[in-house]
Amino acid sequence: MMNIRSKLAIGLLSFSTLAIADEYPVIGKVYEIKEPSLLEAIYEKLEAKKASGELDKLQKEFTDRAVNTFKNPPGTNLSIADANRERKFDPSIVLQRNLYMPDGRILYPAGTKVNPLQIRKFSKRLIFIDGRIEEQRQYAVKLHKESGYLDKIILVNGSPYEFMKKNKVRAFFDQTIGGNGRRKITLADQLEIQKTPSVVYQKNPNDLYLTIEEVNLNEIKK
Repeated sequence: MMNIRSKLAIGLLSFSTLAIADEYPVIGKVYEIKEPSLLEAIYEKLEAKKASGELDKLQKEFTDRAVNTFKNPPGTNLSIADANRERKFDPSIVLQRNLYMPDGRILYPAGTKVNPLQIRKFSKRLIFIDGRIEEQRQYAVKLHKESGYLDKIILVNGSPYEFMKKNKVRAFFDQTIGGNGRRKITLADQLEIQKTPSVVYQKNPNDLYLTIEEVNLNEIKK
């Protein structure tokens, strides 16, 4: 049962509510509170920018930046080879996880040291150059043609678009891989290439290492 104190509290509350209602009567219509949706606000803003011409300007700036990045990607500054040097590079890797065959059997378990040259031979040369330097561009094109257009020209800097347009040969750009917390590296990083031009190849079919040759173009001219 409800005690006297509870009844008194309810009575006072009811009385207070009625008193407030009498003291502040309705003086006009009550309207529903309605806010514009986020999409509507964005659409209106875009329409305003379009009408003022600002949207077209922003689109052009975005397109120009994208085209410029494609034509002139950020590269890596390497030193110019000042002597003819040759060194060996071991491409072996330690597997971080199991390597499986198509039928599901394990080919190599995690922790195994694998040399890719034991599985497949390295039949082409990789020619690393700084695409901003004319002498290196000419040298790469010369080697590429001598190989029957089989060698791969890789620019560590410069514009691959302009290079291919001028020389009518295919070229690649040494882009970084990684990100999302991992260190960004290039193919030149992985092969420990420090100077250009550098030529990477497998000298003999049975070699289990790659030969990296730094070429001093000033010596070739003599």
